[in-house]
This record gives sequence, C-alpha cells and structure tokens, in this order.
Amino acid sequence: MVVNTEPSSVIDQQNSQTTQEIQQRLRNAQRYNQWIHDLIDPYVGQRVLDAGCGIGNITELFLDRERVVGVELLPEFCQYLRKTLGSAESFRLVEGDLNDPDLAILAAEHIDTVICVNVLEHIEDDIGLLSRFRRILHPAGTVVLFVPAHPWLYGAHDAADGHFRRYTMRGLRQKLRRAELDIVACRWVNFPGILAWAMRSLFRRRTFAKGECSMFDRMVPLIAAVERLIPPPVGLSILAVGRRSESYLSADEISI
Repeated sequence: MVVNTEPSSVIDQQNSQTTQEIQQRLRNAQRYNQWIHDLIDPYVGQRVLDAGCGIGNITELFLDRERVVGVELLPEFCQYLRKTLGSAESFRLVEGDLNDPDLAILAAEHIDTVICVNVLEHIEDDIGLLSRFRRILHPAGTVVLFVPAHPWLYGAHDAADGHFRRYTMRGLRQKLRRAELDIVACRWVNFPGILAWAMRSLFRRRTFAKGECSMFDRMVPLIAAVERLIPPPVGLSILAVGRRSESYLSADEISI
C-alpha cells in the first residue's frame, strides 16, 4: 500500500532535513505529546490508522489499541519506526504516499479511526485526502484532525516544514463537510502558543531553537489544566473530529 505525510512533490532535501529535526525535537516534548493524546483519545477507537505518523511520537501512545497502522513516507522515519515500534504486536508500518492509498489493503484492517496529527497542512489536496479517509473508514468511523491555526501566523517555520497552509476554524469545518464527514467536535487548543508562534514568524525562525521545546513542554501541564476548565476562545491549533455518516455510503463503498 502507498500513503504520505509530506508528499515527495513537497519535500525537497532541505525541507526533509528540517522536518526530521522538528520531529526529533518534539520527541523530547513528552508532556506535549501526552496532551495531544489526552485530547484526541476520547474519539479514538480500537483499530487506528495514524496517517503520516512521523517517528511515532503520537503513535506509540496508542499501542494499547487492538491495531495501529502507521503510515509514513520518509525512509528515514520508517527505519526509525522499525527499530522503535517494530516489536509491538499491535503495530503495523506501511511505507507509502497518502495521495495514493490502496483501499483494498486498508479495508482489510477494518479501520474505525483515522488520526492525522499535524499532517493535513502538508497535503495540497486536503479535501481529497479527507474524502479518501472517509472511504477507508467503516460506517460511523471517525477522522481525528489536529492542525495549525491562523493563516496570518504562516511563517518561515511553516514553509521550511512543507506546510501548504494554516487553517481557520470556519475553513476546516467547510472542508470536513465537503468531504462528506459529519462534524462531531471542533475546538481551539493552546491559547498561549499564539504569541510565541507570532514571534517565531516575526523573526523568521525555520525550526525550534535548542531548549525551546523543553521550555514549552514544562508549561504544558498548566496550559492543559486551564484549558480543561476554560475552553480557549482561540488557539494555536485546532482539534476537529469528523464522522462518516451511513447516509453517505454508496453501494461500491459498502462492498469494500
């Protein structure tokens, strides 16, 4: 099968190196990764497709599920995943391109949840990808998205990491509807991060400075606690959940 976090048409060598550096820095941000897990966990079933799993920073937190299929394009990331997660009984790695998924293989995995964390912005035809996710899912399955917000924050870091865009809440909801996914949830995450990212964009920083991730990571428990009590009116990221409605099923899809 063939599936992709950052398509080859997008990632040149420089962007690939930047993406690898960012992934490694984020790997050490364990509180941040756990926060994302805790936010999306209520929407995640037992048979999961992690679309664009990188080096497994989020993937590894869902290995308690019955099945986790991680899909990744970059050979360096795939090699890393084989070493770190390859022995997990519930895990399967698929190396390939999200722009050309093999539906037959995915259907055989009986996927009930697609998680797509900080990946959709890497895909030029994001509505097309969301539509493919819908076709992959069993009826009433869910697509769980975590994406960067606010186009005005787009800067050197986004460009270096191969981002096509940052999202508005309204725009993301429209894309989910166009992909024929019913909206289950849509919320802002990480209000304090807006100022920090605005400064990064202002100073044209292409990646995280040494110690920057660890500094933010120490703040995560407080931010998470406050946002549990008081949902933020805006945030650096958007968490969105779409559900495949049976009303959208075609005869061909039912037979998959």
